[in-house]
Amino acid sequence: MEKFWVIAYDIANPKRLRRVASLMTQFGTRVQKSVFECWLTEGNFRELRRRLDVILDTKHDSVRYYPLCADCRKIAKQTGEDLIESPQTFYIT
Repeated sequence: MEKFWVIAYDIANPKRLRRVASLMTQFGTRVQKSVFECWLTEGNFRELRRRLDVILDTKHDSVRYYPLCADCRKIAKQTGEDLIESPQTFYIT
């Protein structure tokens, strides 16, 4: 089962920042410069964290992971054009 996550990061080094941003695009949708919305299974979440841990310098960088329940997503508000992420179903034919 997938969970909805808001993931925000602050990366001190431009090279690490590019690597983190590139990795994050494989797991979610960018909604701000350093904020992503992600639908992740438990396995995907562990894999993302494992891969981020290889890149990060924890003395200078930080990543925050915020899970949002279904009720929280229903009452989430936004201003602007982009919509809050909805789960997507993919079919392989």
